[in-house]
Amino acid sequence: MPETNLLLTGQPGSGKTTLIKNVLEEIDYTVGGFFSNEMRRGNQRVGFTLDTLNGHRGILAHMDLG
Repeated sequence: MPETNLLLTGQPGSGKTTLIKNVLEEIDYTVGGFFSNEMRRGNQRVGFTLDTLNGHRGILAHMDLG
């Protein structure tokens, strides 16, 4: 099968991450990629994590860095 890239966009809270995670549970293909997730302190967004599909996590951005 040829390599295919997919970029999904939409408004915050529209279900993009949920959709992709559900699709990944149903397909039988080797995939790569990542999700970015908000880091919050109380009700304030302070950064983003980068979570890969093979289980690694890093900080993509954080207000305390830099």
